[in-house]
Amino acid sequence: MKVAILGVGGLGHLGVQYAAALGSVVTAIDNDLSKKEEAKTLGADEFMHWNDENLASHKGAFDVILNCVSANLDTGKLLAMLRNDGTLVQLGIPGGATMTLPLQVVMEVVVEV
Repeated sequence: MKVAILGVGGLGHLGVQYAAALGSVVTAIDNDLSKKEEAKTLGADEFMHWNDENLASHKGAFDVILNCVSANLDTGKLLAMLRNDGTLVQLGIPGGATMTLPLQVVMEVVVEV
C-alpha cells in the first residue's frame, strides 16, 4: 500500500511511524524542508515539499492520503494524488474551516485511472 502523510509534525509524525510499521511505502509531504531528515528517521521512504513540481508526477499514486495539516490547501492537488478508490483521511481542520471540492479534478482522476 502506498501512503502519503501530509504534515510531518504533531499527528503526522505518528502517521509516518504507523504506516511504516504496517509495511506501507510511505511518502511524507510538508512545506518545511527541514522536516526531511525527521521524516526519513521516522520511517518515510520518500519526502516531498508540498510546492514541489514533482507532486504532479504522483497523480493517482497513493492508496491513502493522511492529511494532518490545518492549512487551507489546494484540495484538487491533494485529491489528484489519490488512486481510483483511494482514501483521503482528513485530520487537520482546513484553514478557514472549509474545503473546496473541485469536481472537475476529481472526475479527471476517476476517468484516467
